[in-house]
Amino acid sequence: MLSMKGLVQEYIFDCKVRNLAPRTICNYEKQLNYFVKFLKEAQSVEELEALKPIHVKQFMVMLQEKKNKPSYINDLLKAVKCLCGYAYRE
Repeated sequence: MLSMKGLVQEYIFDCKVRNLAPRTICNYEKQLNYFVKFLKEAQSVEELEALKPIHVKQFMVMLQEKKNKPSYINDLLKAVKCLCGYAYRE
C-alpha cells in the first residue's frame, strides 16, 4: 500500500523529472501537503487505497467554511486533481 505522503513525494519527483518550474513544484508541494494533512487529521486517511471522492469534497467544503477565496480553492483543487490523475496513470 502506498501512503498519501509517499504519493506526494513521488509526484513531486515526477514534476522535477518533467522539468516544471521550481515555483510550480514548490506550490504543488505546499498545496498537496496541506491536503494530506487534512486527510490524516480530519478523515483518518493515510493510504491511497482509502481515498474516496467524498474526501476531496469534504476538503473543498472545509476550505469554503474557512472563507478562502474561490481562486485559492480552485488552485488547491487543481493540485489535488493532478495528484489523483498521476496516481491513476501510475
